[in-house]
Amino acid sequence: MKVEAVYEGGRLQFLKPVALRAARVTVVVEIPDEAVAKSDPYAGLDEKTLAMVAELDAIRNAPPPVVEADDEVSEKIAQRFAAFALRKDI
Repeated sequence: MKVEAVYEGGRLQFLKPVALRAARVTVVVEIPDEAVAKSDPYAGLDEKTLAMVAELDAIRNAPPPVVEADDEVSEKIAQRFAAFALRKDI
């Protein structure tokens, strides 16, 4: 059953009266995207911390090295490929 309601101060108020059989009922609420406040996870961090976050993001999002088929793969590059494969599986 679809019922319209208004959210105000932590409570839902039905626009039309509804008689429920139980005192506690689980409901699904659809909230328009424009009504939800967006939050910045980095708000309030100092410049040094923001720089560290940017550095870590750059490392995390760096593309894997390009290795030609006939190139010798060093141990370090092999470890990076293994790390990318693990990350892909997670």
